[in-house]
Amino acid sequence: MTWAIGVDIGGTFTDLVAIHATSGLRIVRKVLTTPREPLIAVLAALDEFERAAGASVSDADEVIHATTLATNTLLQRKGARAALLTTRGFRDIIETGREDRFDLYDLQIELQPPLIDRDLRVGITERMSARGEVLRPLKESDVVSAVRALPHDVTSIAVCFLHSYANGQHERTTRDIILRERPDVFVSLSCEVAPIIREYERFIATAINAYVRPQVGDYLNRLTKSLAKRDFAGFVGIMKSDGGMCTPEEAGQLPARILESGPAAGILSATYTAVQCGEMLAVAFDMGGTTAKACLVTDGQPVITDELEVARLSRFTKHSGLPLRLPSLDLIEIGAGGGSIASISDLGLLQVGPESAASEPGPACYGLGGEHPTVTDADLLLGYVNPTYFAGGTMTLDTAAARKAVGRILEKTGSSDLTAAAWGIVDLVNENMAREIRLHCVEHGIDPASATLIATGGAGPVHAGQIMAKLRIRRLVCPRDAGAASAVGLLLAPRSLGKTVTDVAQLVQIGAEGVRRKLDALKNELLLESHDLGDRPEESYVLHMRVRGQAYDLRVALPKQATTAGIAQAFSVEHVKRLGRAPAEGSIEIVNWSAALTRRVARGPVAPAEAAASSDTPASSDRDAYFGPNAGWLKTPVVRRERMAEGVIMAGPLLIEDAGSTIVVAPGQNARAKASGDLIIEESSQKTENKAR
Repeated sequence: MTWAIGVDIGGTFTDLVAIHATSGLRIVRKVLTTPREPLIAVLAALDEFERAAGASVSDADEVIHATTLATNTLLQRKGARAALLTTRGFRDIIETGREDRFDLYDLQIELQPPLIDRDLRVGITERMSARGEVLRPLKESDVVSAVRALPHDVTSIAVCFLHSYANGQHERTTRDIILRERPDVFVSLSCEVAPIIREYERFIATAINAYVRPQVGDYLNRLTKSLAKRDFAGFVGIMKSDGGMCTPEEAGQLPARILESGPAAGILSATYTAVQCGEMLAVAFDMGGTTAKACLVTDGQPVITDELEVARLSRFTKHSGLPLRLPSLDLIEIGAGGGSIASISDLGLLQVGPESAASEPGPACYGLGGEHPTVTDADLLLGYVNPTYFAGGTMTLDTAAARKAVGRILEKTGSSDLTAAAWGIVDLVNENMAREIRLHCVEHGIDPASATLIATGGAGPVHAGQIMAKLRIRRLVCPRDAGAASAVGLLLAPRSLGKTVTDVAQLVQIGAEGVRRKLDALKNELLLESHDLGDRPEESYVLHMRVRGQAYDLRVALPKQATTAGIAQAFSVEHVKRLGRAPAEGSIEIVNWSAALTRRVARGPVAPAEAAASSDTPASSDRDAYFGPNAGWLKTPVVRRERMAEGVIMAGPLLIEDAGSTIVVAPGQNARAKASGDLIIEESSQKTENKAR
């Protein structure tokens, strides 16, 4: 037997999806994440697979993995004690940043503390020009002195010299010297991590890489050894933030590229569903136990960005985090997760998050010691979640503990209406997420009402129907196994390798032929770096362009008609789309050049159809559920997802349960199942007619 296994570590649950290559047999399992030692949960999930499949991990061809370790290390500031070697006179770049404030009116504002202490940032005599010419030779004795003076507990060093994107020779020579003096340390070079223009962004990316690299490297090493102990001899893949997959060795060297690996996998799963349903414009919405994220999907592809922001001080405030100028899916954090804690602010207002109960101790209803009210507690009290069938019946929820926790909110308000408190938590979370999705769509020139919502994650289908109504979105799709979508997405991830370099050139001077030569050279460099991309990998190219004199550039995919005029037109179209107006007259410049090679792997059917049980009355039970002050409490049919016959339309209110989540269909909405197992939720025709009148 041959299996492909995907394992995703989330903030609350670690999910596993395994698919047999020929039969399409699929196994889905969820175990609680173990934050202090994530590998424990991964191995527990693999044990669950072996018991369910009657097979061994050694029978698998590949194990694809997504981990939150890099992100959590950065968020919790538990990374390595790192040092920075930089051009003399520039050691404070990572602290001064852009010299702006993300909140102009906060006189007591706290800015991002630097990842590397000032006494561990050392200036080195050397200087390159922006064209890569040596203006001042590297003084190797400075490097030797700096390394010898570093404390012994420094385990990682970032090397960031001025203009190394144009010529990285000084950085590479410095690495050789460091490893000669301290062969035990990790060395991160900015010319390898992010060889792009703009010192602050390049320095920050390299500092992040150095900060998380020892922990990530150690974890990946232990992961591969644990798999080897199970006689696994197949391919181990690690999910990257851009939706591609790399080897553990690549991830260990450049862990800054896997910061959003779990959410990226969830978006891939949603994208696959959008394409299968013929939806070319969609919003992929993933809500798990800790956070909720969204990403636009256009023409069957998730939107890519080079301006990821991580570790925000103020969770939903732009520019309060660290800029990471590396290719990533354009993920936005739009709200809380199931474990996000509700509280009353100093102003007496209800708020949810940013603190989360995570998996330890988890929401109060988990019965693991949590006492604070969370979104999951509110969902349980409103009747949305089945206390005896949570996570496929592997957990029994404590309703009394949820009542007690949400009652803490009432103690501070003087009210006694438990339902109102629970509804307030859920409605506030839904309103916040709807607002952020709306803003994200508008920033890309898209009306959210024209898109389809694809809901994934354990909590996504619970909340998506109400978000859909707030945004007036026409259709909601809940994929099969939505609760484990990130693990499913791992089995859709292609093997990929990409590279971005800076070389400012005017389009009219270099011409289409010059553009092609430059991109071909990048492609050839990538082919030399990897030997597992096959004979004919897919090629994709991106140009970062601007009008000469502009401060910032736009990401423009190389058009099929890659003539000089065609490239200029593509830039103009993107300029109008993103900025609302045509570019000013002037010479167009190409600033950064990006190439990517991709090898897609056929892993058998990802979502095989199953024969749905035919029944005129598929509802297996009912329970009371609350749908807001207008509708109130309603006796609501409860259906097991596998019992929904293809094409049969069922009217809300309705609760559809599967092992990973619950789909909440509100009054005025209809649900129907497709042969693939995907569920389509739409407004009922009667409600639409009433709106028209």
